[in-house]
Amino acid sequence: MPKCAPSSLGTLTAWLRQDEGTSTVEYALLAGIIVGAGLLAARQHDGDDPLAGIAVPRAARIDRLRQVALNVALRLRASLVDAATRDERLAPVIARAAGPLRAAALTLLELEGTAAATSKEAFGRIAGEIDAKRAERLLPEISRARESASVTPGAGAETVLLLVDVALAIGVRVERLDRGGAP
Repeated sequence: MPKCAPSSLGTLTAWLRQDEGTSTVEYALLAGIIVGAGLLAARQHDGDDPLAGIAVPRAARIDRLRQVALNVALRLRASLVDAATRDERLAPVIARAAGPLRAAALTLLELEGTAAATSKEAFGRIAGEIDAKRAERLLPEISRARESASVTPGAGAETVLLLVDVALAIGVRVERLDRGGAP
């Protein structure tokens, strides 16, 4: 691979063409990574980071947050309707939704200028702002669902509702960001 990484989307093709050894698979992979740059970690190749210097524009991050918040809220509501009284069916729903919401919470706080150290901390901060007592009681259920694919009997639906509330809160705060207002 070439020594100089691209600094913008427009230089990706020229950067890849510098090395005739770049396979079609590598080219397709790197091109796909650029398209989804907001969703991935940088790929390392021979110690060089081909995505170094590529920044996802603020507007794109805001659009993606809006999309994640809405999609997760809708999926969670549908899952709640399907399995409201079945904690064993809600545990995997909780586990699947927690990751994207944690990442969205972290991105949101970064955009607001109050970054958290981890995505779990960012999620906890937003959940605590909604309802501190409920968050304190239910955040361990999210971790339990992720780690052991189970929740405490009777806690599944309430935990899903907390996730929905966090997704909706993220959506509201994203709209404020998009309009240039305060969080």
